[in-house]
Amino acid sequence: MHLQHFIAPERANWRSAGRTHRKAGARYDECMILEIALLNIVPERAAEFEAAYTKAYQVIKRAPGCGAVSLQRSIETPGRYVLHVEWPTVAHHMEGFRLSPLFQEWRGLLGPYFSGTPVVEHHELVPFEARR
Repeated sequence: MHLQHFIAPERANWRSAGRTHRKAGARYDECMILEIALLNIVPERAAEFEAAYTKAYQVIKRAPGCGAVSLQRSIETPGRYVLHVEWPTVAHHMEGFRLSPLFQEWRGLLGPYFSGTPVVEHHELVPFEARR
């Protein structure tokens, strides 16, 4: 499976992303990459998708580096979900998980419910110092 089917070419410069922003002494949660995937599901199959997600969750949690995982459903748009997955680096997601048999298993569980290609982006925390 070709990765460009899931990530737009202009966003595919992931090999170096998330590798150098960790500062010495930084807390682990300050260095986490957040994968955000917009998933569109056939609305009539939402209950089946959510049942399959409980199995897929167990699969992705076995991936090296996988942190917190959450799935939210849209209130305004039936069949739209947002998946959040925390990874130490983009490479943990794109190389460690996406190129592994675990991804094939995960995709096999959820893929049949997609009504279109998921949109996936990686985000990093914007550091700021809270002031009173």
